[in-house]
Amino acid sequence: WLKIGTRSGRRWVGLFPEMGSLTELLLATQDPARRAQAEHQIQQAEQQNVEEYFKALAQELAGAERPIFARQLSGLLLKNGLAAKDAARDRQLKERWSQVSVAGRDLVKQATTSALVAAQVDVGKAAAQVL
Repeated sequence: WLKIGTRSGRRWVGLFPEMGSLTELLLATQDPARRAQAEHQIQQAEQQNVEEYFKALAQELAGAERPIFARQLSGLLLKNGLAAKDAARDRQLKERWSQVSVAGRDLVKQATTSALVAAQVDVGKAAAQVL
């Protein structure tokens, strides 16, 4: 797991302080009672530190032990954070990606590429959308 902040017991503090982990946050989007809070936290994490956000999503996508739904949603969020159909928005996203460090971009690329060969076909499809 990518250490995003500091670790306090079993809960990660940093980009996702209210949920224990990115996995929990992604899974919470399935629960109508928790969806709005989870989506809000995801948006906040993206705004706070886009590089760490991308890296965390990429590692979630590549994590073979993670739930399939969390891996698929990570791929979708990565794709939506890197490209858009609207030309103006797509340029903004490309500019934002160019501001991510080379090491950060490499980590995202490597993790996404490794997810392409996942045993779960749906995870591989999610990774392919990112690339």
